[in-house]
Amino acid sequence: LTEQAVANGHAPEGYVVKGRKQGAAAPLPNLDDQITVFESAYEGNFHGDAWVEAFRARASGRRVKRHRDPAIAEAKELLSHEALQALLDAGNYSEVLQRIVKVVGNTDLATKAQLDAFRGVTADRELAEAFVGFLHNIRDGELAVMARLRRALARFGIKAPAWTVLTGPRALLYPSDHMCVRPSVIRAQAKLLMPRYKPGSVPSGDDYSRCLELAMSVREHLTKEGF
Repeated sequence: LTEQAVANGHAPEGYVVKGRKQGAAAPLPNLDDQITVFESAYEGNFHGDAWVEAFRARASGRRVKRHRDPAIAEAKELLSHEALQALLDAGNYSEVLQRIVKVVGNTDLATKAQLDAFRGVTADRELAEAFVGFLHNIRDGELAVMARLRRALARFGIKAPAWTVLTGPRALLYPSDHMCVRPSVIRAQAKLLMPRYKPGSVPSGDDYSRCLELAMSVREHLTKEGF
């Protein structure tokens, strides 16, 4: 990306990556630089065979954790509002959390350590309902459903849940409207698009709304470029 930024004139030739030999300060590669690198790596862009085979699904049907199409299908089957509501009505609260861990665990969205914090939890009705409300954004606004879930998790000693575990299943259920937040990735992109914004390491409704704003900005730019 740095090389592309220099080639496009967005960074001086003397610029080098931080941590190596000291060079001139320069802006980060912009979205057009990122698009150029992406297009050189994946012919056909998001619809090309290279990208589809790497991140969507393989023609053979063999699934790997980074494949999103089978993950989305599994989430829509196991975590639909109807399926989770049936578990709530049956009093099977632990199954709600177990399904969330299973769906995320079958992807590369969260690490084993991040998921382990949830595996030993025997969910009660309050926690199960809070998760269902958060995943499907039921009744309340963004700030309220996130705060309710955080309070419910704190009762089980999970005071700093991983962003990926909370937002990953939501993104799989509603990929056009939600996103899986990886703070390190968001911070890197925010330096370019929202230089005054730095997401916290602990999930919050306000931060999530800002992350969505950032993602929508990138999507709009990609749409204008014909992606």
